[in-house]
Amino acid sequence: MQPGAIAQSLVNKTPVSQITAENRNIFQTAADKFVAVVNSCKTFSTGCSTQKDHNIMKACGALLAQTLVKQECYTEGFTGGCVKQLDMALPDKIFARSETGVPGSASVSRLSALKASECSAQELYDMLSKQLHKPDTAPEMQEKIRAVLEMAEKGADSKSVRGTEFAEIAERYADNIRRDVISDILLADDINNMEHGPVLKMADVIRLRSMKDS
Repeated sequence: MQPGAIAQSLVNKTPVSQITAENRNIFQTAADKFVAVVNSCKTFSTGCSTQKDHNIMKACGALLAQTLVKQECYTEGFTGGCVKQLDMALPDKIFARSETGVPGSASVSRLSALKASECSAQELYDMLSKQLHKPDTAPEMQEKIRAVLEMAEKGADSKSVRGTEFAEIAERYADNIRRDVISDILLADDINNMEHGPVLKMADVIRLRSMKDS
């Protein structure tokens, strides 16, 4: 039952003769406090209680996924082995740097209507750098932003994210990146097949398709 409905139910159960203007004010005050408590307990999927902090964490996760995970998909594990078999050209390692930032970059509030996965690593870096220096950014969030920017600048591997508070959200974006890499691999296999180049075993193709659809 909604908070307003709870208050109304209490009013309905009280004899009309006992309901005064003062009573109505008491019931309304109780309902307002109840709504405030409920709203204060709301959290987003990132565990944040405000849209701004939620957007900051989304940007952090997406940036780490792009700068630390994408390259590994082309060079390590099963997908890395497939890339090597097909003799695919490796993409340039993705970096995000303060020197290459875009002046007048968008605010993280943009992520309320735009998916973080649709932003480039540099755009995300610039958003976070801009947010870092805003006076309304809480010290706790500033520390998180600094940590993420440092990891992105160093271009460390994904192991540096494991066990941190960013691991779960970075993994969400990493899943989408892996699907994109698998699509590239399957396309390269089709092209090589037509051009009589190196191709994957059918079992590997089936496994890739299964990974992409999972």
